Amino acid sequence: MKKRTGLAIAGGVLEIIAGVSWLGYALFALSIYSSIENGLSNFDWLQLIFPILFVVYGIMACVGKMKRDLITYGMINLIFIAWLIYKAVMAGSITYFIYLASGEIIMLILSACFFFFTKKSEYEIVFDKKLNDYIAEEPAESKKLRKSIVITSAIVILVLFIATILLVCLS
Repeated sequence: MKKRTGLAIAGGVLEIIAGVSWLGYALFALSIYSSIENGLSNFDWLQLIFPILFVVYGIMACVGKMKRDLITYGMINLIFIAWLIYKAVMAGSITYFIYLASGEIIMLILSACFFFFTKKSEYEIVFDKKLNDYIAEEPAESKKLRKSIVITSAIVILVLFIATILLVCLS
């Protein structure tokens, strides 16, 4: 039974390559900023954190994650690219425009597309079928308990949200 699909592996490899090369840029920039007095206060630490996350997500995609996890990885890729575009436009800095022209963004977009269009693996299809069979055979008492927990949790979250908004408005 196959746990991985070809598009998931291809997207994971692209994400690893993009993350490693982006990490190289970030470490190079960190070495430059560290040589400048008070330069570390100006360094964008997210440029160091995101590439590490991309490498980890790429490895997990190659190992074999479920389709919903791969879609989440693709969304994170697109959010990161949108964040870079926003920073480039707002800062007007030449370094961000160099980032935008780099091939890493193209690789991240391609890996996101691969993640979005991958099919469910055989392993995931069998798992979903077993889960649906288990839920169908679940006793009525457990279903009622689960429904009451979900409703109670929704009410608690709504009350906390309203209380937070009232505190912010009254302050």
